[in-house]
Amino acid sequence: MTNNDFSDLGKQIESAVQNALNSDSVKNMKKYMSSAMQDTVQEIRDAISEGMGKKGGPDIPYRPNNAANTGGAAVHPQSSRAGGGQGAYRQPRRLPAVYTRKPAGRVASVLFLVFGFILMGSVLPLSLLGTVISWVSDGFASAVPYLTGFTLPAAAVSLGLIGGGFHIRGRLKRYRRYLTQLQGRSFCSVKELASSVGESPQFVVKDLRKMIRLGMFPQGHLDDEKTCLMLTSEVYGQYLRAKESAKYRELEEKAVRSDVVPEAEEETKKSEPAKELETAIQEGQEYIRQIRLANDRIPGPVVSEKLTRLEHIVTKIFDYVQKHPEKLADIRKFMSYYLPTTLKLVQAYCEFDQQSVAGENVAAAKKEIEDTLDTINTAFANLLDSLFEDAVMDVSTDISVLETMLKQEGLTGSDFNS
Repeated sequence: MTNNDFSDLGKQIESAVQNALNSDSVKNMKKYMSSAMQDTVQEIRDAISEGMGKKGGPDIPYRPNNAANTGGAAVHPQSSRAGGGQGAYRQPRRLPAVYTRKPAGRVASVLFLVFGFILMGSVLPLSLLGTVISWVSDGFASAVPYLTGFTLPAAAVSLGLIGGGFHIRGRLKRYRRYLTQLQGRSFCSVKELASSVGESPQFVVKDLRKMIRLGMFPQGHLDDEKTCLMLTSEVYGQYLRAKESAKYRELEEKAVRSDVVPEAEEETKKSEPAKELETAIQEGQEYIRQIRLANDRIPGPVVSEKLTRLEHIVTKIFDYVQKHPEKLADIRKFMSYYLPTTLKLVQAYCEFDQQSVAGENVAAAKKEIEDTLDTINTAFANLLDSLFEDAVMDVSTDISVLETMLKQEGLTGSDFNS
């Protein structure tokens, strides 16, 4: 390659670099970097000034609720008298800090930004320039070592430092907004803090947990539901005690319910058969009343006698069931079908009997109902008799056992005669 070629190559590189530096994107980047550097330098100056002004001083907390939020710790003077009546030195007693005026990451963010911008402004351009020169002079293959060995790592490190610095600065900015929103309170809802920084409650919960781990809230705690931030151990202790009390109350109420519910269920089970029996007796009495009313409306002595017997049998059935509730199941069909059908026939006979002109069909229907009443009375009498079946069997068994025992003891008449 001749000297003219190198001269042309140098001019091309110079022109390319100058065009890149004069482009809008690079100008905006330079303006952004300049603004960030100014902010960083100002933070360094503030940190140095504060360090010199507070040299030898402790980290200063604020006093929640009943103390003025001036950035100073709550102190309780302790005075004592030494010999000779001279006052001893008053040693202040400090309350534990609930936040720090020098939060974690303040220095780190400055260092990240400073070194990130230094790397971007010095090492990265030189590495990029070497890559361009190697690419133009010897081709892309010769530029790969510069690109992978210097340019890309320098860009990654510088961007990582700058990004990390701004990330920490964002957390510190939110921390200051949290403190402003707290206004000296010892607890605050996460939702309220989220609205102050324009983020979701889920984001703020993660943010607060990170700050608590970093010691930015030395006594900070989140409740179990992650809905409230508590700044003091005292408030957190009250929360734990209240939660424990609520747990004990819940257990006690559960125990009381477990004792009361079975009793109520048992009473319900006991009352259900009684209610069922009462309902059945009331229905039976209503059927008896309807039969009596129909009997009063029918003048014929033959049918009236049959209805009187029917009323008497039905009354006996329900009287027996009322005294022996276990027999209620034996008259289910009697109540659900036989008795309603019988009442329907009686009411139909009453209606037919009131007709002033009775044709052959009416007369035949009345005769059929009269005959059916005899069958019904016989069937209901048999039902009543079947209800006594168990009692009769018990009596027969008792008689048989009694006779056997009397015979064994030789107390019967046949034994004496022999």
